[in-house]
Amino acid sequence: MSLFGVITAGAVAVPLNIRMRAEEMTEVIRTLRPQAVIFTEQFLTNDIAARLAEAMDRTGTRGVTPALQVRPVTPQVWAQPFDVSPGAGPDATYAAADQDTDEMICYWTSGTTGPPKGVLHRRDLLANVANWTGLLGYEPSDVIVATRPFYYISGCCWALFGALIHGSTLVLSDTLAVPDLLGLLVAHGGTVMLGGPSVYLQLMDLPGLAAARPALRLQKGFFGGEPIRPGFTERVASQLGLRRLVQCYGMTELQGFASSTEPGDPVEVTENTVGRPLPGFEFSLHTEDGTPVTEPDAEGELWVRGRLFAAYLRSTGLDPGTDPDGWFHTGDRFAQRADGRWCYRGRLRDVAKVKGESVWLGEIDAAAETMPGVRRCVCLVLDTDDMGDVIGCVVETADAASDEPSDELTADAVRAHLRSRLAPFKVPREIRFTPAAHQWPVTVSGKVPRGEVRTWWLETASS
Repeated sequence: MSLFGVITAGAVAVPLNIRMRAEEMTEVIRTLRPQAVIFTEQFLTNDIAARLAEAMDRTGTRGVTPALQVRPVTPQVWAQPFDVSPGAGPDATYAAADQDTDEMICYWTSGTTGPPKGVLHRRDLLANVANWTGLLGYEPSDVIVATRPFYYISGCCWALFGALIHGSTLVLSDTLAVPDLLGLLVAHGGTVMLGGPSVYLQLMDLPGLAAARPALRLQKGFFGGEPIRPGFTERVASQLGLRRLVQCYGMTELQGFASSTEPGDPVEVTENTVGRPLPGFEFSLHTEDGTPVTEPDAEGELWVRGRLFAAYLRSTGLDPGTDPDGWFHTGDRFAQRADGRWCYRGRLRDVAKVKGESVWLGEIDAAAETMPGVRRCVCLVLDTDDMGDVIGCVVETADAASDEPSDELTADAVRAHLRSRLAPFKVPREIRFTPAAHQWPVTVSGKVPRGEVRTWWLETASS
């Protein structure tokens, strides 16, 4: 409960990734100049105390900030209902405090979409949590199984804060391994599960799912942040029991979620859109030069205004992170349908240039993943030549027992499959395979960072 103690005292809480190395902690401490650090000395195999001490020595923090105190605490795992605060629920209102003094919490981003930085939030973050959890239908009788760490906004808001607002039961685990997740869902009667599509897919692939299915009580959940195959929601409903499923869009700067489908939407809407903006958010599309995009289904960069983060926290001070008109430029490609719903098209940085044509790498990933025997595909830019970017493709096979693809799953077969679905210039020049057992690092939303795949490609190519 240290987090709530800090917030209640009027200070800004900064939950940090327990897997940070000393080098990463050094930059955080140099920026934050904390007045106190509350931590667990050891978590699993991570010697947090030693890394923190090394980081403080590197920054000279012990001398610069004499008030810094190190207070080890004992971790607790609990699964019990919280008391519901008077007036809490989806219709709860929160007093609007002075914008300059209302800061409550700062999330340190993972750096998967840019350099790591502190994202400062005001107390109106709680109103957004109440709005979205109310839309999904959180209730005091719900048992929320946390699948994301609390040092990320997704785990902190939709599990921890969501449980507090609605008086739900919250179930935690020391690890986020999918086999352990199935055991928690069965043991505690989990009704709400929060995770990306990859979490659901891994859960449905577990050998023990069939035996555990009669004991599952899952009802509600969300997904977002990565492509899905047609029929995903129907499979989740039939195999896991999740029938109140929505797709969301957001990021740390957008108070976690800024748009969502609704539980009663048709399957086509849930699978192909991120719904409409949540209360307090305004969306707008723009070309690279800032010209508004207004035609239905036309693509552009999404700009968001309204209920945003307070500022970026940097060593040089606060950076508002928005343009003079208050718009936050997300760096994400979107299109708006004629029915008003919004469709995510991928990160702008995931666009390659081949023969003068723009190629969204996520489109190639999704096309390859429709091929039998392909579990996952990650495309990346390997180099640049006279024809533009050279695209490579790493295909993870569905066979966990072999390092080699099957006779049917070859590089030529993958190219032929892609040519049948995509323009020729989008087909990767180089294709490599990895088995399903390969342990790719993933982000909190379950995506494999393309930079990690590129590093693996270069290292294995030279070995």
